[in-house]
Amino acid sequence: MYKRFLTNEPAGFPLELDKFLKWQQESYSNPIDALAAMVGNMGIITGMLPAGNNTITSGWIFLNGEILFFEGGSVDVNFYIAETKETLVYQGGVIKEVLITKKCLFGVSDVQYAYANLKRPGTLISLVVRIELAEKMLRPLVGYQIPDPNLPGQQITVHGSWLFWGRPAIEIPAGWVAVDDAEWKGRVPVVIDELQNEFNLIGKIGGAKTHTLSENEFTHRHSLIPGGYLNKGGQDGNNVLGIEAGSQNRNTGYVGNSNGVINPHNNLQPYRVVMFIKFIG
Repeated sequence: MYKRFLTNEPAGFPLELDKFLKWQQESYSNPIDALAAMVGNMGIITGMLPAGNNTITSGWIFLNGEILFFEGGSVDVNFYIAETKETLVYQGGVIKEVLITKKCLFGVSDVQYAYANLKRPGTLISLVVRIELAEKMLRPLVGYQIPDPNLPGQQITVHGSWLFWGRPAIEIPAGWVAVDDAEWKGRVPVVIDELQNEFNLIGKIGGAKTHTLSENEFTHRHSLIPGGYLNKGGQDGNNVLGIEAGSQNRNTGYVGNSNGVINPHNNLQPYRVVMFIKFIG
């Protein structure tokens, strides 16, 4: 506890009233104000609920480092802090103001606050639930522990998800690093499909940047008119590609690269180069 009495002294408890009252006030007000600060400045701690006909119930708020009572009633645009001082009679019949009460009221004053700026945070329980939910949502990014496949009994941190990063590597934010995974370099992702052999297993790789057509993947020829032939241009009337005159439909030979070599063709889909980054804290 922040402050507490030690009452086990045989000589009793010396009482200096001013010092004692100040010490006593600090012993509870400071810790309570610190707890109330969790709701934030101009935060509603409790109460102040709709009561019909544009009115609210009374409640408590945290404002400028203090816990203040908020008196309910008809809702207005602004509110202010009202102070009420009370007197006590000292020895000798002297009367002095020694007690002060503060509370918030709807209305206008030299120093006033907009009622709309008061915030109602969730309860502590709901905040914990939200934090737990956020942690679950971020776990694939921030990493989680699994058994180390190479060291029995040990754990390793893995990241089940990365982020696309489309800016220069020098601009990667603090706490994040580029993923150095050779299996992903130069590849694009594809969604798993158990019904297709190529895509039925997470981590499976395939595909190629270029592809050379096999003999079974292409064919190409031209038809000639019946009885026709192609002349090389000489006087002997020799036929191009062995095409002879006749009464049947004729075709040219199969054609392709003049050197007989089949070159691979571009197999890339339209793309834009990015990188993966992962969170390391």
